[in-house]
Amino acid sequence: SATDDYVFLLSIDEAEQYFSSDSDRVAKKSDGGADGWWLRSPGNNSNNAANVNNDGNVNTNGNNVNNNNGVRPALLAIRNLTLSWAVSMRSKGAGFLSAPATGKSTAAEARTRSDGKLSTTK
Repeated sequence: SATDDYVFLLSIDEAEQYFSSDSDRVAKKSDGGADGWWLRSPGNNSNNAANVNNDGNVNTNGNNVNNNNGVRPALLAIRNLTLSWAVSMRSKGAGFLSAPATGKSTAAEARTRSDGKLSTTK
């Protein structure tokens, strides 16, 4: 089915919300090392952008935008022009849990159950 997809970088608040600890935010490379990654939030001056350091710490002051950092894009997919919205993103079970678009409920009607699964109310 047709989708409208939105790819973006997380903000400082989102990086702290969706990852519960610094260790969950660590971006592991294929060689076993770790790397820092950019956030979309500005840093403390016009030359800096916020980032997550290779130890998983959110750097709100940011690094100079000329520095090398990786990216960890987030994705929001909208199917059939009805939002398949992100309920939560959890590290170590990773990714967004999303609800199928049925056209019968709105995002405001959707609720997350205690087991992390989506339920809807009419």
